[in-house]
Amino acid sequence: MKRIVTLAASCLIVIGLQAQSLQKPILLSPALGDTAQDVNVLLNWQPALGGLVSGYDVEVDEDTLFLNPQMALVNGTTARPSELDFGKKYYWRVKANSSTGSSPYSDIRSFTTFENEFTGMSPIGLNKSPRQSISWDTLPGVLSYEYELSINANMSSPSTGVVQHPDNSNIFPQLEFNETYYWRVRTIHGKDVSNWSNTVNFTVRNEIALKFPPDSADLREPETILACANVAGVLEYIFQVDIDSLFNPNSPDLVTTTILDIDFDNSNDIQYFTSRLRFGTKYYWRVQGVNNLGKSAWSSHRTFTTLDKATLSLPTDGSDSVNVVTKLTWFKIEGAGGYTIEIDTDNSFPNPLNEQLKDDTTTSYLLVLNNWVTDFYYWRVKAWHSRDTSGWSDPFSFKVHPVGVKEQNLIENISVYPNPAINFVRVEFPDNIEHNVTLTLFSITGKQIKELKIGDLLKGSGTLEFDVSEYEKGVYLLQFDSNGMTSTKKIIVQ
Repeated sequence: MKRIVTLAASCLIVIGLQAQSLQKPILLSPALGDTAQDVNVLLNWQPALGGLVSGYDVEVDEDTLFLNPQMALVNGTTARPSELDFGKKYYWRVKANSSTGSSPYSDIRSFTTFENEFTGMSPIGLNKSPRQSISWDTLPGVLSYEYELSINANMSSPSTGVVQHPDNSNIFPQLEFNETYYWRVRTIHGKDVSNWSNTVNFTVRNEIALKFPPDSADLREPETILACANVAGVLEYIFQVDIDSLFNPNSPDLVTTTILDIDFDNSNDIQYFTSRLRFGTKYYWRVQGVNNLGKSAWSSHRTFTTLDKATLSLPTDGSDSVNVVTKLTWFKIEGAGGYTIEIDTDNSFPNPLNEQLKDDTTTSYLLVLNNWVTDFYYWRVKAWHSRDTSGWSDPFSFKVHPVGVKEQNLIENISVYPNPAINFVRVEFPDNIEHNVTLTLFSITGKQIKELKIGDLLKGSGTLEFDVSEYEKGVYLLQFDSNGMTSTKKIIVQ
């Protein structure tokens, strides 16, 4: 009996709910009077109160009487009309339905659809590259976009195209230098076409920016790197280098070189390695861009000055404990074809030892002094190539480390044989020499090839076999160092 009463009470509650009146829905968005709404704008409202809702009727029309509305029946509290006309004012309202009836319609709200209010159009402005991608806003509910690009502000004779949604850009790989381009866009769906956007414009640059070296750079090498900006849409870069700021085409020093864009990654500057330039000379340089539609103007020129002399390295100037066999080194000059070195006991070099080093990679000279003096030696270097010769470096001086005759004779008495050698040479040491000897093999140009600490390698025999079978045929120097004493033997490998 208690269960029957409970069921009856439940039935009365349901009947009571159904008898209540549904209240009209409250609209949320778009807000009253909103503009530039999507043509498939999302309509949103609050759930209706006052009863069990089975669904909602939504009406959208161009007039407040809703004589010919776009209608929808939805279960939730949102709805999307489709393909509304562009730039039109629409009114909308909603009512709730239940099994016993419907609520009153909501208050009426209005909104205006997108007409031509593109806000994300790019590019706009000056100094743009000749390769450009025009882009614009992506708009929901449309099928495609149409664009026009013209060199005339009135948009006469434009380039046109259609891009399918959701793509919203188009690339122009080649544009003219120093030209202003005007462009606009509109959008399309199955029932309507929007108005054209406002016309915007951009101007293509007319000059290639120079990057490196900075203007008025000093001490550049005869083969130096010049760099300019890598500009999208430029296919070639013409570099000009001359000693004349007018770049006279009849100038014997004018160098004109074309560098291809495809030789460089897009993220890297365009680089040009100059040919061998004169030493100690002021040069002017500039760049011009080229594509299939024409050439840019020449850039403003920059200047640089090439170095006029070599710079010495080791031994440092004024050294007073240099071995009788020592390596003289200097800094490499890019573009040098070779070097000339002079060594003398007089700083005016009246009667120097003069050596021509014709290898442009050599930046050292192995000096062997069999009869040394206790006064200073002076040395200097100059660079040269096929077109010019540098001045002499600032001279450096050094003193040879004094060694007693007796001690020096011990290391001088080291024997090396056979000479010439084919597979190996034997090194025979005097009986009374200490075995803390360092053996170093040099090429004839002073390049160190191998170094051995003799020590226990002798194993009490006083004789060491040194393998030379792996080396190319030619002349080599074997240098022995022991307790400040140095001796050098020339060997020939056959």
